[in-house]
Amino acid sequence: MIHRIIFAIVGCQLAITVLGNDESSHHGEWSYDSDTGPMYWYYDHPQCNGTKQSPINIQENQAIYNDSLTPLLLFNYSTVFNNSNYYLTNNGHTVILGMDSNSSISVGLLWKGKQYNFFGLHFHWGENDTVGSEHLLSNKHFPLEVHIVHYLNDYGNFSNSLNYADGVLVWGIFYQLDNSIDVNNNSLKDVFNNIRNVINAGNKTNILPVPLSSFVPQNSLDSYYHYAGSLTTPECSESVLWIVNQKIMKVSSSQLQAFRLLKGHLHNVSDSVEPEVLTENDRPIQPLNGRKVFTSVPYFTGSSSSSLLTATALYIIFSFVSSVFL
Repeated sequence: MIHRIIFAIVGCQLAITVLGNDESSHHGEWSYDSDTGPMYWYYDHPQCNGTKQSPINIQENQAIYNDSLTPLLLFNYSTVFNNSNYYLTNNGHTVILGMDSNSSISVGLLWKGKQYNFFGLHFHWGENDTVGSEHLLSNKHFPLEVHIVHYLNDYGNFSNSLNYADGVLVWGIFYQLDNSIDVNNNSLKDVFNNIRNVINAGNKTNILPVPLSSFVPQNSLDSYYHYAGSLTTPECSESVLWIVNQKIMKVSSSQLQAFRLLKGHLHNVSDSVEPEVLTENDRPIQPLNGRKVFTSVPYFTGSSSSSLLTATALYIIFSFVSSVFL
């Protein structure tokens, strides 16, 4: 039996042609701009106006250290299924990495004693090289964010997992701009090169096999932020445990530009119907509403410059006090 694994959670919806500027014009469609953009999603998708929405601005100096946040344990993330057909497709909202596989081998991760099975992978980018990530890190944007989606094995499948607060785990990974990287000697070369072959919604192109580990920074399984949130696209289900990596991958300007050439579904623009131009697909930051953000490493050992400065200041103060009073 052939099992189709779809590396994304973003629903593929055809826009309904409804003209006008009143609330009814939003019915049945969503996009990232115009009158069907994020601020209007809740008309047809009420959960998008919930109290535990994503993405958020992660303030590093406010993250709470939690020693129960154990390292992620991956299984088969480095496996390449050579007998499988790997492909990219444009679903009208993002680029999806997928494969048709004859293998029954599970792929996923173990976290806090629970098994989360891999479900999907997709990308979020911005209109230029300074923005694009959905999450912010201490008010800082990154030009690209990859989401690797998993569901709790106990709940059987992704759809059922959406009904539970701990049903879905999304691993968010930031990519920072670095034009010095060798784009021709990169494990993701074939992925980025083929994005130009899925310009229109519904386009699909085959790519070389690529392991999921190619999208993850090395030695990063024990350094991350965690909070409870939602899917960042309709239905905006509040059933997601977010893991946001502290270590960062790299991407070049030429690789980013390929994403901005993509087109989405037909939707209403100034009383006409046109394909959405996907120059960006990042949802705006959502309020915390009292939620806590946790970190798997003590704040003073964090990788950010602010963390290092704080650690240095504490050391100086401690040294001074010791020399005076001890």
